[in-house]
Amino acid sequence: ICDGASGTISATPSGGNNGPYTYLWSNAVTTKSQVVNPKLVNSPAKYIVTIKDGCSEPAIDTATVIIHPGSIGTLVGSDTAGCEPLEVNFSAISNNGLTYVWNFGDGTPEVTAVSPTHEYKNDGKYTVTVNVKTAFGCITPIVRPQYITVYPVPEAAFLSDLSSTTFISPIVNFKDVSKPDVVSWDWDFNDPSTKANNTSKLKNPTHAFSGINDYNVRLIVTTIHGCIDTTYEIYHVYDDFVFYVPNTFTPNEDGINEV
Repeated sequence: ICDGASGTISATPSGGNNGPYTYLWSNAVTTKSQVVNPKLVNSPAKYIVTIKDGCSEPAIDTATVIIHPGSIGTLVGSDTAGCEPLEVNFSAISNNGLTYVWNFGDGTPEVTAVSPTHEYKNDGKYTVTVNVKTAFGCITPIVRPQYITVYPVPEAAFLSDLSSTTFISPIVNFKDVSKPDVVSWDWDFNDPSTKANNTSKLKNPTHAFSGINDYNVRLIVTTIHGCIDTTYEIYHVYDDFVFYVPNTFTPNEDGINEV
């Protein structure tokens, strides 16, 4: 049996006067069979039984129980914390393992391998377990509670007071609405003519576009855990059309300011 497990031993007498038989085991048990769970340090454990029928000479026999050890080992992961999706290379090390069955703690099917790779798709904390099985079928679970931490990727998003404007008034105020836990912002207004003003590290910047064009504004946001997301939005700067309305009419047939 495996260390920590139980087994049943039993005496099966025959002959003599065919009973009734009495039983006396070396551990003071007086039944025909018994459940034993000897310690590994006592292997092989011997249980001597004496059987009597009240007439014949007592019969004596020995039941020998061999206890097989479980495994001593550990499991390790290449990355125990990171942004979703997080890919982790696992490895199990033991003194006598033959097969390794992994449970990654995220509801995915178990995997049999010594060194599997697993991808965590969602944020959260995950307990990892590997069941190590020896050649004698003894299984030892190795458990690392909440071993893997997966951080959420932010959702980059921003608003502005204008989605389009004109060259006469090309200033746009931007507002970051990204979530969650964003701590840094990297704006690129796709307007290289403005040189240093083409980028900003402010949460809510303002930019004056340099001319008539379509500008693909980019925002990269980063969380406290280093997780990144990017979003784009196109802003239109149009030309201005100025209409002159005359307030004086000169009907002199010169084609200007005629009624």
